[in-house]
Amino acid sequence: MRYCLILFGCCLLLVPHLLIASYYGSGWHGRLNTNLVYEDNISHTWVREDVEPDLIANLEVGGAWSRLGGDSGMWVVDGYFSVAKHNDFKDLDSLTALVNASYLFRIADDFQATTYTVSAGVGRSVFADSDIREGQVTTLKLQAVKRLSEWLRWQYGYEFLQRFARDDTFDTSDHFVDLGLEYDLTPRLTGYVQYRYLKGDLVLQASGFPGTNAATVDADELVFDDVFVNCARDCESWSYRYEGDGALFSLGFVYQIRDELSVDGGWQLYTWETDSGVDYDDSSFQVGITYVF
Repeated sequence: MRYCLILFGCCLLLVPHLLIASYYGSGWHGRLNTNLVYEDNISHTWVREDVEPDLIANLEVGGAWSRLGGDSGMWVVDGYFSVAKHNDFKDLDSLTALVNASYLFRIADDFQATTYTVSAGVGRSVFADSDIREGQVTTLKLQAVKRLSEWLRWQYGYEFLQRFARDDTFDTSDHFVDLGLEYDLTPRLTGYVQYRYLKGDLVLQASGFPGTNAATVDADELVFDDVFVNCARDCESWSYRYEGDGALFSLGFVYQIRDELSVDGGWQLYTWETDSGVDYDDSSFQVGITYVF
């Protein structure tokens, strides 16, 4: 499971619960989303020889209940089940369930008034054959969206994500700061760009026994991880947890076919440097379709 990375799918970066809730108003609503993601470094490694790509198919089914809270506020409770299927690394096939509660409000009622969102969530993920990754995640998010014009909006926010896994190596604590723009190219086509700063923990993987690679001696935690074992290269493969900071750059679009049906696509670049100087990068492309009802 990524960190919202929780990459595309369950966390469309500039198409959050806010837009769904504000469109429908009070009541019950559902959502069905499927997407295909190509990730060029799913092994999350800084060692060139260990880099592995993969193709991931995701299916998400969810629902939301929303209720107006006064003249300028709204309560939203939503949840989803998400299934991820990997083309090559099937041990990482996963099932995720998450429940989220949000409150949206405006301080003013004018056209360009900022909409604020405060939300908290809890979830759990299980994997086909990687028990060390399984566990719970809790999130706290603060977000603001301001309309700059009829066709331009900007978004900024903060998110805290805490993960509790079966193995301490995958116990992570992360802080995110977001800044993004959303632009209506046409009444039905929207483009977006986002920058996300990250500070906290990252789990990376490398083949070879610990200590073979000098960078592995600086890890905070480590565990044997057989998901990416390739004995043609080395029968030892370990995951390591580091502290550091990084950035996530995103570009994408959403095209509204009908009010309830949309397609989306995008690209992400993820860069990270640990406090001990290990550099890591990853990128992905995705296309998807969403139906709300």
